[in-house]
Amino acid sequence: MKHKIVIFYGREVGHEIYKTLKNEKSIEIIHAIKVGKKKDLTQNFNKKKIKESWDCIYRKLKKFNNFTIITAWWGFIIPSKILKLSKKNTINLHPSFLPYGRGKYPNVWAIINKEPFGATICSLSSGIDNGRVYIQKKLNYDLFDTAEDLYIRSVKELISLFKRNYKKILAGSISSKKSIINGSYYSSSRIKNIRKLQINKRYRLSELIKRINAVTYSGYPKAYFIKNKKKYSLEIKILKQN
Repeated sequence: MKHKIVIFYGREVGHEIYKTLKNEKSIEIIHAIKVGKKKDLTQNFNKKKIKESWDCIYRKLKKFNNFTIITAWWGFIIPSKILKLSKKNTINLHPSFLPYGRGKYPNVWAIINKEPFGATICSLSSGIDNGRVYIQKKLNYDLFDTAEDLYIRSVKELISLFKRNYKKILAGSISSKKSIINGSYYSSSRIKNIRKLQINKRYRLSELIKRINAVTYSGYPKAYFIKNKKKYSLEIKILKQN
């Protein structure tokens, strides 16, 4: 008997997970929902009409039973009425070592607060990244790592963890651990305070490196300072001497 799957996904990681499931003979994807721009709400999630999107998805999934919900780079809280349809059989991928780094940009905050970092596969609950842990891996990093370095490392490990273990999770041979209630949680707005540096403030060298590297990621705003009403961005190039 095939495992029935409903997958909510986005970006490159989500597409990789979707492709893995689609190519597995023991899996039947009964519905796939991705973040998209099209008006077909049964296939794409319309961020501007979020309630309408959830109502449409609920009506669609209500026709099924005995399925597992998988979220891979989804980014939205799934309503409890939809989680109940799956009898709370859920799998979620999160790029941090939960319970540390719940919420947004865990790679940034790991550097800033020297928190444990890694990759976690957990269940979903009504809150944010506070389900039960199935499996996770702690990843090492140091002062010279950037936010992009940590993100790439975590994504690679998450995909590997998922591919090696999703069948065991679906079969029930990997049981979930206790719910995530401690650790740390961060909202996206807090990152703005990290980027701005004061031109006349004294910083320890290690603190300055940490602040700049924590917001160094291709395509995202960098650390900066203001001088004579002009904005200057900063990034670090560190060369090891023999």
